[in-house]
Amino acid sequence: MKKAILFGVGTALLLTIQPAEASDISQEARWFNLIAEIRSAGKYLGELNLQGNSGFDVSPRQRAFAAAREAIDTADKAFGQSHPYKGTALWILATLYARTGDYAQAEVFFEQASPFFESSKNTQRLAELLDNLGATYYANKKFDKAIPVLEHSLAIREESLGKDHPDISNGLTYLQMSYKAIQDDKKAQAIQVRREEISRNHPAESTWMNTDLLVGFPYFEEEDSRRESNYMTSLHDAEASARKDGLPVVAEALDVLAAFHAYREEAADAGPYYQRAVEVREDALGPEHVEVAEALARFANFLSFQKSIGEWEEAEPLYERAIAILETNPDSNAELLKDTKEMYAAMLLQWTGSPEPRAQRKPKS
Repeated sequence: MKKAILFGVGTALLLTIQPAEASDISQEARWFNLIAEIRSAGKYLGELNLQGNSGFDVSPRQRAFAAAREAIDTADKAFGQSHPYKGTALWILATLYARTGDYAQAEVFFEQASPFFESSKNTQRLAELLDNLGATYYANKKFDKAIPVLEHSLAIREESLGKDHPDISNGLTYLQMSYKAIQDDKKAQAIQVRREEISRNHPAESTWMNTDLLVGFPYFEEEDSRRESNYMTSLHDAEASARKDGLPVVAEALDVLAAFHAYREEAADAGPYYQRAVEVREDALGPEHVEVAEALARFANFLSFQKSIGEWEEAEPLYERAIAILETNPDSNAELLKDTKEMYAAMLLQWTGSPEPRAQRKPKS
């Protein structure tokens, strides 16, 4: 039986809806939404896989891979082929393959992601990526490749954290296992001794043999800070020119800020932007416009995974209203209507165990 290696970035349903023709800022919002959704739903991967298709035309697992691949393509369009955000999307796709046991494909995409992080000032992110790549080499029995990659990761952590830091211990996991695999018992034993020493020095810290690499998410702090400032400036400029250009330009600026904060897991900041994006479109286009339905669906998707700002039930009326708007013209909105219904059903399946909307659910006894 093949041992599963769990990686820290997870899966999601492809829940972002955007028009086929999108402006540059809409492409950026789309990318942030895709990444936020993949990350938010990651911890439910096992449940989603067990449920299979659950009556959907496309399974949650297939949607997750589609979302990750779209994030790679969208990064090219929105930011450029060499932008670090493309590296993030490649890392996530590699993670999806690893978490579903396809380590050959995981290896391909971890290798593609690696150059984007080599020049990052956040050396811990590079070390985490190298841990993932080394673990993948180990899973593929490429121990000659795993060892130098994992030693590089170890050197990065030792330089930035110190040789006795408790995080060093978990970083040694696959290096020790790789030495055992090539029967270099002396080096494997030396690592074990070092792990035990770190454990004695840090008894309150967890330093067990961790074979599930739950790594952090690849942020780019400097890039993100600069981009947030630019987005805020764009919003202020859009609001200043709204009389001339109309409110849709404000709605686009709100879209990207909402998505950016969702990507950053800053729910308290993201939520008001999603809500205001709906309200601006209602004022400019009317409450029954298809763009209002799209904005409602984006807001609902965000809420469906944000238990910290309110249970998933807050998303339910938003989905229902979006569906009601789209059903007024089902032929023109057929694809969008189908996707929104599947998004709603997927959320219900996750939180209630059934895809039935509240009007059809039996009351709790």
